[in-house]
Amino acid sequence: MEDFEQILKNDINLNKLISNKEISLMTKLTKPEVFSSEFIDWLSPKYYEAFVSIFEKVVGSEKEAKMVALLNAPKYCNEETKDKIIDFLVPYIKSKSELATITLSSFNAPGLDYVKKLQFAFVIKKELLSYVNIVIFKYFNSPKIEEDKTNIINCSLKITDSYKSAKASNEIDFKLFTDLLIRFEKLKLNDKQRAVFNTFKTKEKNSINKNYIWGGVVIVIIILRMVMRMSR
Repeated sequence: MEDFEQILKNDINLNKLISNKEISLMTKLTKPEVFSSEFIDWLSPKYYEAFVSIFEKVVGSEKEAKMVALLNAPKYCNEETKDKIIDFLVPYIKSKSELATITLSSFNAPGLDYVKKLQFAFVIKKELLSYVNIVIFKYFNSPKIEEDKTNIINCSLKITDSYKSAKASNEIDFKLFTDLLIRFEKLKLNDKQRAVFNTFKTKEKNSINKNYIWGGVVIVIIILRMVMRMSR
């Protein structure tokens, strides 16, 4: 009969995760397939406890990378526990969906100028399409969160659509726009969402090309002026 406690103790990084609730982006963990199904069943409640503990401590803080590391790591649990984790995540995702709806409504309120509307990009990056949320969407594909996930992405796309006018020559505005595109690139979008996102990528490419062209024109003008001065 396997000594589950000893197996866990022998795996330093897994033991740190389960016993000390410690993990980082550099942590290398053993593949779950190495262990027996009996060991995974035994470990599942402990993994759930570690998952919830880390989530509650770091999500929304400067240490969110720790949760991203855990979400990207192998899942040391059986299907029953995975469903339990999804149930734990449902209220969190729902709250983000509600925030997305409120944010879009505020964004569409009359009287907001372009500068004020730019502030909503930070809400998308920090709250709606944070890296924690993106990784949750990637690894926990469940009907229980599908509707809220779709709403979060759709609201974010609608807000981002107004930033398409940002020009590459305006570094701050354009960077906000392209930063959001990076978030969308990490998501599995449906056909309608992908079509909207593609318009963003086209706009990005065109804006960059125009900026290069104008930059080239400016350089040519400078060189011509230098030549004219030297020929006098």
